[in-house]
Amino acid sequence: MPEEVYAIINVSMPDLIKIGSGDTMERIAEANKASTWMPTFYKVELSKDVHAQCAKKEHAIHLILDDIRIPSDGKGRGTEWFKNDFERIKKIFDALPGEYIDNSIYNSKYGIPKSEKVDNIEEESNIENLCTLKKCIPIHHIIRSP
Repeated sequence: MPEEVYAIINVSMPDLIKIGSGDTMERIAEANKASTWMPTFYKVELSKDVHAQCAKKEHAIHLILDDIRIPSDGKGRGTEWFKNDFERIKKIFDALPGEYIDNSIYNSKYGIPKSEKVDNIEEESNIENLCTLKKCIPIHHIIRSP
């Protein structure tokens, strides 16, 4: 199973971004199934092969972005949806170990052009930079690959 962390958007909800993990292709296909509830297709903005422990890395991202998380339905569980602060989210993805995946492999299936936001992708990870993104919470041990 792929060990990927992804960020998806829907242009009908431009102020929101979903951060998830697992098989990006499977998740975007599931999100874009024919439905009367969705006026436009979901689009992968960022996707990174993190090699291992994608759920832990996703959880770490959720912790870092907790201040912009969309509130839960009152059942004590936060959502995977956040206010769309793309620059901040991109910095967090840049700090994760692993390689970016070309989003066009996901988006072309739905007629969505390649994103222009991520044309200068840094391949090197800098885990220590995450400390500056969320008041130095000690998450480097959570997101570092074994």
